[in-house]
Amino acid sequence: EIIGDITPSYLYVPQAIPRLAQLLPHARIVVLLRNPIERAVSHHNHDLSKQREVGTLADRLLHELRSSQASRMDAFRRGLYAEQLKRLLSFFP
Repeated sequence: EIIGDITPSYLYVPQAIPRLAQLLPHARIVVLLRNPIERAVSHHNHDLSKQREVGTLADRLLHELRSSQASRMDAFRRGLYAEQLKRLLSFFP
């Protein structure tokens, strides 16, 4: 049986990969990465289209740089792929 899912937050949310490994230890994972700047701008524009109050891109970047906590509202930090891929590969080598 083949099952697919397209959820970009699984890579970003630290708890997602360990849980996925627990539930589906033999899963095959495919990761597609976008240009991080284009991804952040697209994320920001999507939030604006949903009328979310996210400020300007510069405001958002400064907020993320000042915060040590990951948030579902992060636009720039999601494009820092190295740590996310390292975590993924530790569970799915």
